[in-house]
Amino acid sequence: MENTSTINTFSAMQNPYDLGSMSREEVVQLFEKLGVFQAALTMLSYMYNAQSALSISMYADMNEASKASTTAQKMANLVDAKIADVQSSSDKNAKTRLPQEVIDYINDPRNGITISGLSEKKLTEDQVKEKIQEYRDNFSGNSLTEYMSKMPDFSAQKIQTSLTDEMGAGDLQTVKAAISAKANNLTTTVNNSQLSIQQMSNTLNLLTSARSDMQSLQYRTISAISFGK
Repeated sequence: MENTSTINTFSAMQNPYDLGSMSREEVVQLFEKLGVFQAALTMLSYMYNAQSALSISMYADMNEASKASTTAQKMANLVDAKIADVQSSSDKNAKTRLPQEVIDYINDPRNGITISGLSEKKLTEDQVKEKIQEYRDNFSGNSLTEYMSKMPDFSAQKIQTSLTDEMGAGDLQTVKAAISAKANNLTTTVNNSQLSIQQMSNTLNLLTSARSDMQSLQYRTISAISFGK
């Protein structure tokens, strides 16, 4: 039979046994050695500590997601301001550039932003010259006629608008949609984490209550034995 010192053994939810690293047989042997009350308190303490560590980890992740969501929303708002500038212009073909802050945010691989669906544009004069020079350097034919006949019409080629180019309202909307989707996903993650943490908090309260009840039962049992009642 256990003695009264057991009552204070787990008063601070401290567990001297690492149940997580023990085999099933080792846990059974330990619990048989400890006795019913101390085994129950050991198990409750281990469950509490494991749940507490998981809660702390989830809160840290939620905090990071919350900060990332705020940043993403800020970037979406910056793009929205540019959209307003373009749409309020008297020039129906008005364009503007993204803030460098937004470009850096999108290009940072840690943010996981992918922009697709931007409009295409013709090559600039300098880009056409670069293409011609590249073609000339790599041409392996033997005649001018062959050279001219095989050279593509670079002036007709198009490339996708880049983040550093001037953009119209349509392309700006595309950029904003991609960033807003990221912000919404992060907000959903934060909301789900809050619910999970609340559930974990309820579980911790239940474990604390169960441990307190077990300690009370242990104390009453030992007192009854001590006084022969």
